[in-house]
Amino acid sequence: MRFVYYIAAIGNGGLDRKLEILSKNLNYLYNNLKEKFDIVVNCYNSYNEIETFLQRFDFLNLKLFHQKAGILTELFLTNPHNASLGNYDYILFMLDDVEIQHMDLRGMIHVKEKFKIEVFSPKVISSTHAFMNTYDSAFLTINNAIEVYCLLLRYKDFVKFLSMHTIENKWMWGADFLFGHLNIKAGVCYKYTVVHKLLPSKQKLHKNANALADAYLKKKKFFGSVKNINPYVQIINLKTGEKQTVSTTKDDASIGVGMNFSIGQSGSKTMINKSDLKDKHYVQPSYVPAVSTLPITENSLVKTMGQLKSNPVPAPAPAPAPAPSQARAPSQARAQTQVRAPSQARAQTQVRPSARARPSARARPPASALALVSHKLAPHKLGPHKLAQHKPAPRTLSNTLSNNINNLNKMTDFKTKGASPLPPKAKINKFTISNLMG
Repeated sequence: MRFVYYIAAIGNGGLDRKLEILSKNLNYLYNNLKEKFDIVVNCYNSYNEIETFLQRFDFLNLKLFHQKAGILTELFLTNPHNASLGNYDYILFMLDDVEIQHMDLRGMIHVKEKFKIEVFSPKVISSTHAFMNTYDSAFLTINNAIEVYCLLLRYKDFVKFLSMHTIENKWMWGADFLFGHLNIKAGVCYKYTVVHKLLPSKQKLHKNANALADAYLKKKKFFGSVKNINPYVQIINLKTGEKQTVSTTKDDASIGVGMNFSIGQSGSKTMINKSDLKDKHYVQPSYVPAVSTLPITENSLVKTMGQLKSNPVPAPAPAPAPAPSQARAPSQARAQTQVRAPSQARAQTQVRPSARARPSARARPPASALALVSHKLAPHKLGPHKLAQHKPAPRTLSNTLSNNINNLNKMTDFKTKGASPLPPKAKINKFTISNLMG
């Protein structure tokens, strides 16, 4: 296989550490490929030192250098050796502060060719954006956005990659988010890993990077906001073959990633952090294990309590009692229990539960505060026949809510069988309800 290692830019500013990283990467690739390969180096200074350093690697065939003062695109877009790289099967485009952690180059090539990915990146630990290291090793993502750290390219892909950049936008800011916009198929395979070892330097030149990026985006006819771009197009499970297509923008996305989206790892399974559920763009993918149902807590009632304060719900009016002289048949007595308020139903102890019939829609008492809360926060509704099983209590909104929040909590399904329905700190009690009601 004809393979070339391409360094985008290298020079002083932690040069010793950069050369140490370069040495590790070259030895790693040689041990993986078991054959010699070539290298292209773009030097913005320290040319002699870098050239002398590379002489020690006898498994490097050609060593092609381009020396020019400048930053990133000012170097690699002007390299005269670019035109000759069509002789290579694959090009590994690397930044000088990226270290290979796990890479099977032939395995990467197989995935790249199988899914026809043009710009192909491994997972990047310590990347600027979390979407470069979101998933575990079972996943491949097709992306609208990719940070440029380590890219595996064919020559035609390399030419297309170079064409999306400009010399003026030398820091490459903004270009990371335009792969989808420019119809370049990009992807990240999380089975293979590199590490971004050095933090970006805080040079004064960085201060104009935003202005350069804005001008670049306009030149590429992108007039939206990169913050609204969903980094993912498709998520693929390489083990099961399952695929999920994702919308281009976050507002319509079926998986909301955002700039701060992260998924923790537990063993070999991908688990979503509960904190990520706060992201309004987030919807759980079908192949990710479900997060357990959250209990009803004090915070979940605050909004409803505010509504009840501003619009109090009247207590149900008791049904008129029959005249003493009026005789009723047993069936009529049973019908009478259907229209009684909860307190009256509790007093009717001589009627067995089996004799109680469900009230008709016309005969039901007005909605209570309990019915409002249970309908809003839980799939269960407690009717008068359930309330009859509880001890009588003074008819106040606070007590009604307090008594029946316990029922809602008990009916919530949790993963651990036999465990307490709610953690102690999450339970609701009458003092909590009283405080909320003011």
